[in-house]
Amino acid sequence: MNLKTSCPLPKLKHLKIIYCQYLKHIQIHAINLVSFEYFGRETTRILLGDVPNFVSLSVMGGYVGYLFKKGCPISHYFSQLETLQLMILRFFRFPKLPKLRNLRLLKLDIHRLFMDGILCCTSFLTASPMLQRVVLKFVGLDDPQMDGEINVRRDTCPHQCLKVVELIGFCFADMQLALYLINKATSLEKIIIDTQRLSLGDILHDSSDIKKKLAAATACSKKLETSLAPRVELLIL
Repeated sequence: MNLKTSCPLPKLKHLKIIYCQYLKHIQIHAINLVSFEYFGRETTRILLGDVPNFVSLSVMGGYVGYLFKKGCPISHYFSQLETLQLMILRFFRFPKLPKLRNLRLLKLDIHRLFMDGILCCTSFLTASPMLQRVVLKFVGLDDPQMDGEINVRRDTCPHQCLKVVELIGFCFADMQLALYLINKATSLEKIIIDTQRLSLGDILHDSSDIKKKLAAATACSKKLETSLAPRVELLIL
């Protein structure tokens, strides 16, 4: 099955294609396209043509693994993106990322089992010198236990523009990543910890287990506060 426009669509600014698993080819002619959201297979070939106003990309599903490979047509637009959202729920190795020179907002859904959060964030921060806000949503293996030693990885290349870090689904397992971002972002102004947003797995558990997880997440957040500089605001939701 193919999706191809028969004529230019100058009024189309926002395009969303999700759960279309049988699409093999997508070809759109929309010169004023601003944002594109896609959830589908890696094998789908996507051609957007000339889109000078295209600044926002959201990708989920198998296509995330193809997005950073040579030959992916979407990669031609990386340099003009201001917002990038990825759902990384399976293991794959990031190649060396191209420069995302205009990227201001990065949103990542990371599965703890399949992705090293620090390596992932390091790759994006290195490729995105103008990045101002990072939103990380953690999925899987959310052990609420607060014990063990935290070893913080030091970075010799600080990020000068990152001002806001938001962590969703935060627990003790993510403490090392949080401290790494705090140390790397020399201009950090605010860190937001969202402990209220529940996953489907949490919703299916009994209420006592949910309360335990929320209490543990709040305790971890307050523990993180001791590592913040006085200028950095901590907001716990």
